[in-house]
Parts: sequence; C-alpha cells; structure tokens
Amino acid sequence: MNREKILHTLQADTVDEPIEEQIGAYANYLKKIIFGILKDPTDSEEAYLEITQKIMLAASSRRGENFKAWIARIAINHCIDRKKRSREDAICVPLENLEHERPDSADPLAASILSPRELLLAKESLAELQEIIAGLPEIYQAVIRLYYGSGLSMKEIAQELELNPRTVETRIFRARKMISEQWRNHAH
Repeated sequence: MNREKILHTLQADTVDEPIEEQIGAYANYLKKIIFGILKDPTDSEEAYLEITQKIMLAASSRRGENFKAWIARIAINHCIDRKKRSREDAICVPLENLEHERPDSADPLAASILSPRELLLAKESLAELQEIIAGLPEIYQAVIRLYYGSGLSMKEIAQELELNPRTVETRIFRARKMISEQWRNHAH
C-alpha cells in the first residue's frame, strides 16, 4: 500500500476525523456485538482486533453509508465467518468409537484427541443415546442397531429381516425422528 492510500484510509470520514477515533467512539458497541455472537471473552478480544484492522483497511472503500451500521455489518460478518471456521476445524469423533476408548489407551494420539472431561461427556451422551434407542419399539430398535451398529446397508437389512427395502428405509427414518425428538426433550 502506498503512503497516500494509507493516509486516505486513516482520514476516511466526511468530517475528516481519523478512523481510529471513529472506531474508538464505537469500541463498546463493537465489543457487545462481537461478544454477543462469539460468547467467549478471549475469542471476542482477538476478533475485535481483527475487525478494527479490517475496518481500517476498508475505510477507503466506504461509500458514505452510516458509519455505525457499516462497522456493525463488518463485525457481524467477521464473527459469523469465524464461527464457521471454528466449526469446520473442530475434531469429530464418532460416539461408537468412544465406547472402547480409554485415556490410558495404547495409542497416545487417540487418547489426546479428547480431554478427560470431553471423553466423559461423550460417554454420557452415548449412554443417553443407547437408553433412548432401548426405549424405541422393537421394530425400530432392530433396524437402527443393524444400520448404525453393524454398518449394513438398507438392502442388506431388508434381506436379513425379510422386509421390503422401502419398509426398512421408512423405519429408519421414523426411528431417527423419534430419537431426535426424545433427545431434544431429554436434553432440555
């Protein structure tokens, strides 16, 4: 970036107030928006710094719209992007695998994926899920256990249970729906 562009960026408002002062005037407003979305003080502080940099760099491209609304939109979009990235970066471990996982496992990498607290929560979730499945009518329990537990295809389950493949598909759909409803009721 050349020197004139940097100077222009710092002098972006129509009243020629430096951009840092404009941002400073709305610092608490920005921080409330950021924390409201991210809900973590450390992430919020990091995001605030990133957002102020974005605002400074984008100030020259601002087209005279309301400054407060403009910076709010930048903050909201940045926070949403940040949450998406953190979800994509999260490590997912199938609950079926946790049944056999122990912190003192022979594989140190596998043991380090989850903290003891996370491992306990995952095991509790698995136990709750198994309890919900056990409460389903037998016709739904059978197809769910075969589909997820054995890894059989719907066609293979239909052959094993001597059912129409469409019946198996319907039972799996209904079982998922019942499990989802009970999970929501059980969790909240």
